[in-house]
Amino acid sequence: MYNGSVLERVFDALTNFDGVDMVALSHEGLLYRYRGSVEEAEAMSATMSEYMSRVRKEYGELKYFAVALGDELVVGFMLDRFLLLARGAEKVMRSYIPVVTRLVSGDVVKCGFCGANLDAYAYQCPGCGKRYPFTLSECPFCGYRSVRRSCPSCGKPIDYRGQIIKPDLTPLYSFSVASAIYGIIMALLSLGNALLIAVGVGSILGVGMLVTALMSWGTRLVRGGSRRS
Repeated sequence: MYNGSVLERVFDALTNFDGVDMVALSHEGLLYRYRGSVEEAEAMSATMSEYMSRVRKEYGELKYFAVALGDELVVGFMLDRFLLLARGAEKVMRSYIPVVTRLVSGDVVKCGFCGANLDAYAYQCPGCGKRYPFTLSECPFCGYRSVRRSCPSCGKPIDYRGQIIKPDLTPLYSFSVASAIYGIIMALLSLGNALLIAVGVGSILGVGMLVTALMSWGTRLVRGGSRRS
């Protein structure tokens, strides 16, 4: 895959994230793709291409560069002669830098179930409704933290790092214990009545078998997801 195609995919991802008001992709200083004002995109591409050339001569290859413009931040990523620029609120852009750096390098965070590239997906914050990279642990707009999420590709439960979230079996344990205690109490209360004792013992065994079956199913589900990853 040539580097222009890599940056095009990153360009598409950035256009799905809130807080980015301008995205531009250029080749040798000439505007190739953009979102926002074409005049601003052309001027910024020409200016930043020249700036990036000076930086590379002085410091060598860099993963990215960032230039503050008032309360906004312009972040640039370069591969060969292709330059990707994104401008937005400083706090938001600084949060996006690690995600975009992974996208450019290809060292992305993947879903533990289906292997989907999570960095490329947007996650809608339940707190403020903004869309930001799926792999951010905290919304850069309102600070909302969401541990449990659904994989945007296969829909299975994972966290923002792509790790599998195991089913919580605590309610099953509690139900099993409560049922067992209930059965024992009924058996004790019905001493001397063979029929009621049989019903109580049968209830205990039935609940135990049900809980065991559900726990076994949950374990197979988790292990099966782990094998597919």
